[in-house]
Amino acid sequence: MLENTDISMLEETMTIVWGNYSIDIPYGSLAQTGKKQIFRYKKPKNASSSLAAAQFDFEKGKFKLTIKNADLGPPQGDVVFALQFATFDQHNILSLTLKNNRTYTFP
Repeated sequence: MLENTDISMLEETMTIVWGNYSIDIPYGSLAQTGKKQIFRYKKPKNASSSLAAAQFDFEKGKFKLTIKNADLGPPQGDVVFALQFATFDQHNILSLTLKNNRTYTFP
């Protein structure tokens, strides 16, 4: 759960870091699902971003990213992943496993 309830995710820019790759979700680009701490992003038409969609569920501590047409480097094995917004700056090393020929998962 998002501990600092003074942070409005609708008014923040979020940076996602994946290894040496980073991308920003601009201010005002997240939409909240009801009154829950669940936020979604969908890439606007004609945008050049490789982040196609994202969902952040701060109540369950889960997220899902859909990244297309990006060179993220070799994804299998350990990779640094980070989320940064407002005063939140969390970096973790994730060990990824191949789920199918295009999808990697973190246990």
